[in-house]
Amino acid sequence: MTNAGVDSKFQKFVLSEVSEMEGEFEDNLKDYLKENPQYLIQKEVETPKSNGVATKKISEDAEDGVTAILKAKHPDLF
Repeated sequence: MTNAGVDSKFQKFVLSEVSEMEGEFEDNLKDYLKENPQYLIQKEVETPKSNGVATKKISEDAEDGVTAILKAKHPDLF
C-alpha cells in the first residue's frame, strides 16, 4: 500500500474500500487511486514568501552602474 503512494493516514480506509471490490486487487487499487487522488501522498510545493515589498528583477547580463561608467570612460580597460 505504501508503494502505491497512499498517504499513511488513509491506508486502512483505501485497503478496506479496494478489498470489497471484485477483481484483481492491484488493478482495482490503480483504478481507485486514479479516481480518488486525494488519498495519495501530497507533495508540498514550497512557495516563496513575500515581505510585502515589490521587487523588480534586473537582467543577469546587465552591468552595474560603476562598471558601465568605467567602461564608457575607459573602453580600453575592458
